[in-house]
Amino acid sequence: MKIGKKLREFRYKNNNSQQEVAELLNISQSTYCDWESDRTFPKFENLSKIAKLYNIDINDLISSEKGNNINLVTGSETTEVLLKVSEKLDKLVEVVEKLIEKK
Repeated sequence: MKIGKKLREFRYKNNNSQQEVAELLNISQSTYCDWESDRTFPKFENLSKIAKLYNIDINDLISSEKGNNINLVTGSETTEVLLKVSEKLDKLVEVVEKLIEKK
């Protein structure tokens, strides 16, 4: 099952509109719509937010119906490490962008 269908199912189960979920994730409704339509794929940071929102494991979002798994996350410790790495990368991008602006 593609992630868009899973996102839609979790949203329906929680009686949310796309706009409500988008606001909770601090993204635009059109971005969320693109995810549900499988036009784009959420970044890890957003996958983590979605998992927390629905109280599920990230693997529930990224694993296929046939049991194939992307193996992005293998447990809560791995999730924490990946979140920290993601945060550090975001900070690094900010620093690089500021350096580029100064030039």
